[in-house]
Amino acid sequence: MSKKIVVVQKLLDQELVERIIEKGEALGYQVEYYREVEEALPACADAEIIYGSNPALPKAAPVLKWYNAFSVGVDAYLKDQAFLNEDVILTNSAGAYGPSVSEHGLMTTLMVLRREWEYMQNVQRKTWRNDLMVGSIAGSYVTILGTGDIGTEYARKVRACGAAHITGINRSGRGAGEAYDETARVSDLDAYLPLTDILFMCLPGTSETNGILSEKRIGAMKKTAVIVNVGRGSAIDQKALIRALQEGRLMGAALDVFEKEPLPADDPAWQTPGLLVTTHTAGNLTAAITRKRNVDQFLENLEAYTRGLPMKHVVRKNLGY
Repeated sequence: MSKKIVVVQKLLDQELVERIIEKGEALGYQVEYYREVEEALPACADAEIIYGSNPALPKAAPVLKWYNAFSVGVDAYLKDQAFLNEDVILTNSAGAYGPSVSEHGLMTTLMVLRREWEYMQNVQRKTWRNDLMVGSIAGSYVTILGTGDIGTEYARKVRACGAAHITGINRSGRGAGEAYDETARVSDLDAYLPLTDILFMCLPGTSETNGILSEKRIGAMKKTAVIVNVGRGSAIDQKALIRALQEGRLMGAALDVFEKEPLPADDPAWQTPGLLVTTHTAGNLTAAITRKRNVDQFLENLEAYTRGLPMKHVVRKNLGY
């Protein structure tokens, strides 16, 4: 088997591609770069390492030992038996997306609280209005569902905006860090939702997170509460959320992810009052800092892999993250 790395990502800067090639060759690897998945598939046949963003790549790699996903979420690789060998190491790019996704989360939180989307619609109609009742991050109780890199970056940002209390919710109820006032288990979520002014969701797509924000849980929230989801659309009962917004049982919501993507043209989400729709733009590789962090992490892991040292961001396939 040749020591070969296949890299597939059309959004990478030439400088980053050159860094990967230089590092790979210095460690004894042949590195092949492709912009498109279709072009790369034949090269995967004898690849030891693939750095890519499509489940078709590992399916074409019978001698693959390590797959590094450009994304944080890896559910697409786990649900369709993408790996021909169960022993393949799977790493994700958790840690690369914190700045971009948390900034998107902060932006959309403020847009919903300040009802800026409605004001923008008024501007488009050339209607002068300034009397909509708005909310504020300052003094708010923030609950963050998912306390990884993205959730923690968001916690720091809303803290700087004056949030009064920040609770991090994760599977274990531990280890969230100094950005939070307290940490609780997912199983305790029901106790926190009635207190919450802003619910920020950045969960991976797993069987445990599917439908976690149910109709009952949406109904337990304040009428003045705001929900922001940048994780997976499957985490929210989307129909129930839309009904709550239509009936005025929530102040607003911002969704960057949906149960079905692309969001169908006839989906009521497009026209729901108080719902800010963004088209899965929070965490793409369109931000330079995200591309750089992504490659930095891959190269650090490549060094560790080559030297037989512990690697970072290894996905526990049984948990899905």
